[in-house]
Amino acid sequence: FEDEIMALFFSGSYLITDNLDATFEGRVTQEEKSVFRHTDPFGLAFGQSITYGPPDEPVFPGLADTVSSSIAVPEDDETFLYFTPRAILNWSLNDDQMVYFSIAKGLKTGGFNNAESESQLVYDEATNWTYEVGSKNKFFGSSLTLNGALFYIDWTGLQGSIPPEAATLSSSDVVTNIGDATSVGIELEANYRFNRYFSVDVGLTYNDATYDDGVKYSPGRSDAATGVGCDGTVCNADGDVGGNQLARGSKQQASIGLNAQKDFDSGWLLSGRLDANYQSKQFLTPLNLGWAPERIITNMSINALGPNDHWNISFWGKNITDENYPASAFVIGVFNQYMVGMGARRSFGATIKYTYF
Repeated sequence: FEDEIMALFFSGSYLITDNLDATFEGRVTQEEKSVFRHTDPFGLAFGQSITYGPPDEPVFPGLADTVSSSIAVPEDDETFLYFTPRAILNWSLNDDQMVYFSIAKGLKTGGFNNAESESQLVYDEATNWTYEVGSKNKFFGSSLTLNGALFYIDWTGLQGSIPPEAATLSSSDVVTNIGDATSVGIELEANYRFNRYFSVDVGLTYNDATYDDGVKYSPGRSDAATGVGCDGTVCNADGDVGGNQLARGSKQQASIGLNAQKDFDSGWLLSGRLDANYQSKQFLTPLNLGWAPERIITNMSINALGPNDHWNISFWGKNITDENYPASAFVIGVFNQYMVGMGARRSFGATIKYTYF
């Protein structure tokens, strides 16, 4: 692979009134991407053929005596030139409350696969428009911070992995433009300081992200070798996934953290934190058949900051409840199996830093 990226970014703001301002910013990007495919899944170079043993005594029963490279196109290149803008409008109600609105475009360039099928060698860019309206607030003399936002995201040509066409035992899944999708959600965060020693923070997210009507996942592929296997019972036989939840995203997420700190006359600052983080299940493919289950991970830390910031000592614990959970999983389409990676179990440690200046 070889990628060359050049970009020009600009930003400008204008004060419309004493409490209303607008910002417009944008990025012009050019990406030149190229790939040279050295081998196919059998390890053969472009145009190469290998004969296995005498014709009447094949080394591998059931395999053709001569195997040729299946690479359809050894070399590809593509240039992407695009503009991604963002506009923001801020309205300050007073010193402690403000409301904002933003609209932004995002783009993820296309790329290349090492596929047996020529139709799957290249995939196109994906774009989205994000609309957000929110508010940031402080109450009770800044003891309470309360922020919230509503967002809407419109995806076009969303990228994702699918089983390959013309699959062999050494084939890997390929990236393609699965289709369009929509996301509607809300984010809330709050922080309350009880006094100079104790505080609590909370975060909540609800994200209803679904594929648009008519989106098909590997349309027409219903053989077991592709890893789809839809028979009209567990999923639509034609691969229609319209309305299904987006793969690898949680619909609900939440967090809570308890904080404590204490200043000492010696100049040391002692602080501690205990937090728990929740995420709901994540489907592994657009078919919504397999998923990584919901989980709650709890962490803690105790920190000591020395006078003049010379010493920084931290004792920490991760996943202190020893939750046994899959951190990630992906589908190996050609084998119709899931590859699961388990999350790290309970661990404790210490970090000690000294800065001399």
